[in-house]
Amino acid sequence: MTKDKQSIPADKDEISLYTYTGEALWKIQAVEQALSFWITLKLNPNADIAQADVFLNGLQSYTLGRAISTAKQNKLFSKSFEKIIYPFLDERNWLIHKSLSEIHNELDYYNKRKEIIDNLYKRIKSLSNTAQIIQREIEYDMIHFCESQNRDMSKIREILKLQESGKRVYKY
Repeated sequence: MTKDKQSIPADKDEISLYTYTGEALWKIQAVEQALSFWITLKLNPNADIAQADVFLNGLQSYTLGRAISTAKQNKLFSKSFEKIIYPFLDERNWLIHKSLSEIHNELDYYNKRKEIIDNLYKRIKSLSNTAQIIQREIEYDMIHFCESQNRDMSKIREILKLQESGKRVYKY
């Protein structure tokens, strides 16, 4: 029988690292969601809301890699978008699957801790920033697509401009 081990509270650096990681995960999920909407919209331009929702629900469980593969197979994005989405996918996969093991494999962690954590901060914050850029690119592409279908997107453009100016707008 083992005794319950008391966890060691996170220190200031770890709390910051967890916060950066949480932000990155949230923004990665926003990209995944935007891709799902983008695929749904482009593959079903004439669908009504109910039909689009059914299609979208089928995409909601896709991983980022699977959503990117689906978009590529259907020729939904440009070569320039490919140049940013695949490195982003690699960084996302590093964060989810390899970041912790890299730290555990560092033999001199104790002496290099501050440097390691600083490098993690930078890499994870860069991933968050890239996610936000990709999400915006997808959103603007959806707007252009809808406008090409003669839909009024002026209110959506207004919301994006407010968000880009630093205002939190969830519903309009």
